[in-house]
Order: sequence, then C-alpha cells, then structure tokens
Amino acid sequence: MAKKGKKGGLGGLIASGSDIKKNIGPRAINGAIRIGGGFIGNMAGSKIKKMIKDKAVTATEKIAAEKKLKFVDMGTTIAGFALDIFSNNEMVRSFGQGMQVVGGISTVNSFMPAAAPNNANGVNNQSQQNQVPPPMSGLGSDLESKIAAEWDAVVNQNNVNGMGDANATDGNASIVMS
Repeated sequence: MAKKGKKGGLGGLIASGSDIKKNIGPRAINGAIRIGGGFIGNMAGSKIKKMIKDKAVTATEKIAAEKKLKFVDMGTTIAGFALDIFSNNEMVRSFGQGMQVVGGISTVNSFMPAAAPNNANGVNNQSQQNQVPPPMSGLGSDLESKIAAEWDAVVNQNNVNGMGDANATDGNASIVMS
C-alpha cells in the first residue's frame, strides 16, 4: 500500500507548511521572472509598434500600419507560448509565461471596441443623452416620472412631496415609491 503524504489544506490546493518553506524561494524567483518577461515583452512590443508607426508616411500606409499594430501584441503572446512550450528550463518557461499574460491582455484590449455602439443604453438621441438624470427606456412613462422625481428629491435634495430626504436625521436617505 502506498504511503499517504501531507496534502495540505482544501484537498491539496493549499500547500502544507513544509512545502511552503521548501518552495518559497524558487517560486518567488519564478514569479519575479514572469514579471520581467511581461515587462520585456511589453517593452519590445512598444518598440516594434513605434517602428511600424514611424515607417508609415502616407495616409494609406498609416491605415495599414494601424491594422498591423493590433497583431504585434499577438506576436508577443505567440513568442511567450513558444518559450513556454519548447523549453525545459523552468526560468525560461516562466519568462515566456509572463510574455503570454501581458501579450494576451494587450491583444484583447487592442481588439475590443473603443466605445459602446450608439443606443446601447437605450438613449435614442442627443437631447436625451444630455438630460440629468438620463431617461430610462422601457419602464413606462408613469414609473419613469416617479423615478425621475425621486431622483430629484434625493440627489438634488428638493424633498418633493415628502418622497425623499437626502438629509434625513438618521443618516439614511429615504426612497419611497408609491
């Protein structure tokens, strides 16, 4: 019968005290190397992006350069994967893992839309967007009016019809819907 060793807490998810003492140095070093890999990967990607931008002169080249910039971070991620997969050295693997994380996050950010599309919040036109508080869509005009009045009462401290008092003596603002 095989000998059972110490599992640690939560069925082995948390290391036992002796394992922590034994592994703290190498794991701390690998963590620092991961951070360094992410930093160097990000720095190299930034230099490559600058070279691509500086090379573009005409408007057409600048448009093409903007498209290429999105793939630089993906290249950092792929280089990190290659270091992690093909190396037997734990430090080199940690360096690659840092590059993967930073490159992956940058890749996701570069492909995300810059802003939400128009009408994503239910606001249909510019005059509605400038209203304070902004209108709510789909609640029905009676409920929207009550919420707007309550907003005015609590936030603007107008205490309309006793519906709200942001300066209540008990320290709690009251919101009453009828």
